[in-house]
Amino acid sequence: MLAGRIERGTLHTGDTLELVGHGQTRRGQCVQLRAFECVVDELAAGESAGCQLTGVPPWDVTPGMVLASPDALATHRRFVARLSLPPRLSARPRSSWRGPTAIASGYRPHLYVRTADISCTITLPDAPRAEPGERVTAEIVLDVPTVLAGAPGFILRDAHSTVATGEIVELLD
Repeated sequence: MLAGRIERGTLHTGDTLELVGHGQTRRGQCVQLRAFECVVDELAAGESAGCQLTGVPPWDVTPGMVLASPDALATHRRFVARLSLPPRLSARPRSSWRGPTAIASGYRPHLYVRTADISCTITLPDAPRAEPGERVTAEIVLDVPTVLAGAPGFILRDAHSTVATGEIVELLD
């Protein structure tokens, strides 16, 4: 049973769907829909859903994959983003915590978009480095292709700290 939220459109029992992301696309048919532990025939945008899909083994499902109408979505590896680095706070001594750090081209944090956790590489075309508190434009290359269209935004993290938040400006491939 796949679980998530319907972002747009309507989902019906019997619909043919594609599971897209992480470099693979699997096609199956929705045989059962659930909403709050009740079996239903139809769900609309904004509702939480559980969908039982035939033709897709559970071991092929990875967090971050998106369920969509056939040929409606594509995966991407490269995109341009606007990043906002959190400001440096001086209230705590540097030795007791790991605060915001500067980033440079070649930096490899983890990108979190929807439920996906993907390693990526950042390239800063306009400056050699970005300091905490700055907003910069960056090209990001993901290690694994994923669905980025319609994503509300993303977070870049390294270890246990947030490096930057971002929004997608342009999809490159």
